[in-house]
Amino acid sequence: MKKLVIVFILAASLCSCDKFVNGPHGLDDSSQNTPSNIPSAVKNAFNAKYPTASRMEWEPEDGNTWKVKFYLDGVRWEAFFNADGSFISANIK
Repeated sequence: MKKLVIVFILAASLCSCDKFVNGPHGLDDSSQNTPSNIPSAVKNAFNAKYPTASRMEWEPEDGNTWKVKFYLDGVRWEAFFNADGSFISANIK
């Protein structure tokens, strides 16, 4: 019986390893939504402010503002930047 419990625990932990490697939704960074028209100043400012962010989704808000949704330490965030790269705000989503 003891061996059966150990096997079950090992099997359950192996099945959950994908969640730790690829994030809570099983997606990796290759699924990022990165439009080609994001100003480089915005991308550079974002990367400087959030170097460990993953799974970014970029959306133009208007002609001068960009919103990026991303994960940071397993928490979903969104941040806003002006087209010149200046940071506006961020909040937990």
